[in-house]
Amino acid sequence: MTIDEAIPRGLPRRILLGILLVGLLIQIGMLVDGARANPLARNPLNDAAAYWDWGGEIARGELVGSTPFLSAPLYPYVVGLVRAFGGGILALGFLQIALHIATAWLVARCTSARFGWAAGILGAGLYLLLRDPAFHTARVLNCTLQAFATAWIWERAIAAGERLDVRRATWLGLAIGLGSLANPTFAPLCLALPLWLCWKHGWRVDSARRGVLTAAVSLATIAPATLHNWLAGREFIPLSAQAGLGFFHGNAPGAEGIFHAAEGVSTDRVKQNLDARDVVRGETDGSWKQTSDAYLRRGLAYWKSEPVEALQLTAKKVWWFFSGRVYGDVYVADLEADDGLARALAFAPMPVAWWTVPAALVLWMLARRPREHAPEILLFLATFLVVALFWYSPRYRMPVVPLIAGFGGAALVAVGNFDRARARAGAVAAAWVVSFAAAAALRAGGRDAPDSFRPQFQMQVGDAYMAESSWSPAADRYELAARLGARGAAARRANALLRLGRGPEALEALRRAVAADPANAVARRGLAIALVESGDLPGARREFETAIASDPNDWEANSGLGNVLLALGDTQGAIVRQRRAIELSPGFANAHANLGRALEAQGDAAAAELAFREALRIDADSTNAAGGLSDLLIAGKRWREGLDVLRAWVRRSPSDRGLARTLAWWLATCPEEATRDPREALAFVAPDLGREDLGPQDLDTLAAVLAANRRFDEARALADRALSMLRRDGPSEPIPEVEARAALYATGQPYVLPP
Repeated sequence: MTIDEAIPRGLPRRILLGILLVGLLIQIGMLVDGARANPLARNPLNDAAAYWDWGGEIARGELVGSTPFLSAPLYPYVVGLVRAFGGGILALGFLQIALHIATAWLVARCTSARFGWAAGILGAGLYLLLRDPAFHTARVLNCTLQAFATAWIWERAIAAGERLDVRRATWLGLAIGLGSLANPTFAPLCLALPLWLCWKHGWRVDSARRGVLTAAVSLATIAPATLHNWLAGREFIPLSAQAGLGFFHGNAPGAEGIFHAAEGVSTDRVKQNLDARDVVRGETDGSWKQTSDAYLRRGLAYWKSEPVEALQLTAKKVWWFFSGRVYGDVYVADLEADDGLARALAFAPMPVAWWTVPAALVLWMLARRPREHAPEILLFLATFLVVALFWYSPRYRMPVVPLIAGFGGAALVAVGNFDRARARAGAVAAAWVVSFAAAAALRAGGRDAPDSFRPQFQMQVGDAYMAESSWSPAADRYELAARLGARGAAARRANALLRLGRGPEALEALRRAVAADPANAVARRGLAIALVESGDLPGARREFETAIASDPNDWEANSGLGNVLLALGDTQGAIVRQRRAIELSPGFANAHANLGRALEAQGDAAAAELAFREALRIDADSTNAAGGLSDLLIAGKRWREGLDVLRAWVRRSPSDRGLARTLAWWLATCPEEATRDPREALAFVAPDLGREDLGPQDLDTLAAVLAANRRFDEARALADRALSMLRRDGPSEPIPEVEARAALYATGQPYVLPP
């Protein structure tokens, strides 16, 4: 059966469309359920946060970064495209659902072409039931894109293998090129598959020309990444420059086949690369390529010095590849389901590990005809070797999952044909037994048991709640994580308590956390912030400086120290620290806003304005930047511009009533008559009229707005209420000002600020 005849018309096609439709509805349900009930789905963390921020930079027009690509480059540009059109995480999720369903359709086409339409339909259905691919559609990670790339290359390779014309050769080259940008481990296919085409179709001039065309298109598709790397760092790096560090993460003393942190290198995705370059700077010229090469040498040196351990470690990785079910280096899907955060995952219950050995058996059968089935062999090996040589994670295994699903469909058909091929059916059944047993053994040994990852999971949920300012549930999660033994959870809980207004309790908890773990940067920063809030600026300075001495690449600590220096009167020192934070993390909007405040304190209003605007360009929701810029513009009597910034801020924070009242005050009392707009001011404070829980300052604002709208009796009544509160609470500076405004309202005059 050819690829074009893969799914016959009639009932088979209707069955497939029905399966895809059900899969689509389930995925949409998962996405909506996650957005509603799961903070981990709403707030990107770790690698996901790095991709989301990177996409934001691209959406703002920063197409060339400050460093060469340090990971697969295609996905962040997809994220950037979504963000450029105003889409958020939910919009990205819908795009990934479309790719997920398209992958299932491609699995059906490819499997049908190789094994018949029944296997194709079963393979597509199996792919939609597998937990790993279903879970990742709702995460800001490149797994869904990589799986689609695998299926697309597979489908295009089958088509070119059947008939090699210019169109098919071109499409295959494009698929390989984009697939390599999504997953650099596919880069060798740029040459391997064109060579296979020549072998498959005979070593003739016309087939050679088509093979060269495929290779040329694939390399041309990759070329923009190479150009980017040259522009960013003046280094020749074809795709990305982190392979060496990734290799060392999986090949070092103490490694267990999964991610193993390198000494002196942060696990934070962005800081990791800066730390890695600093650690090996004495072995390199400081370039990213040499940094990667240095870690590659370290990993190979471990192999050479401990060959037996290295072989055992490789065996562990292979075992993880075939048997891993629970572990995740970023997210743990099974724990989210168990915790009730991702209940919809019940509709995708199938572990990939139950199908890996049967899939390998089917691949072994195909390998007896390499001239026909080289695409499957090469695609499978490209992913398998990455895990065997580097380290296992469900993300590293993900590119091969479409093949596993398709081969799983073929295995089901083989079992169904027991009467006609008993030996084959028996071999497949035995392979399933091996799959189940291997996965169970890995879990029983504790290495892939859910409880092994639960402490870190609870801390991660706390991080997600913190990202959306849900301090109380974050504190609860951190407390649970601390009881389970998670390192750093106590410090994170103290930070949450700090934001809940429980300062003394948080300060004491942070002191204990720092004493127990002096190298904990989160605890150090949290203690420094708590000391700032308690008024101990010298103590806060010491803590920030200690954190920076431990990790010079900690941009948050650098920015925090800059704020403390500014409060202590060291304006120039504050500027230096904020610029250092920006150098380390150009997309850190808060550092730009803090730099603006320091420059304003220095008297450089023009430079301060640029810094505030840059912060808002990076993060339009930055209240620090919006507040600083509006204050700066209003102080400079640029009333209209300042109020426009306030308007935008209010639109982005519709629930912030205090902010709305601030804008209304300026609209009602602005010295520049052309800028005053009493009716607009009244619209902003309308929800507050009649409230009994407002303080004197808020009542004073409402009175000024009502007076500007010539509602003087109501204005006088509110001013009198404000004065009663102020007098009841004792002597207060504002009393004469409010009395003066009340007197104006009594004479039928609104209050306008003096020019």
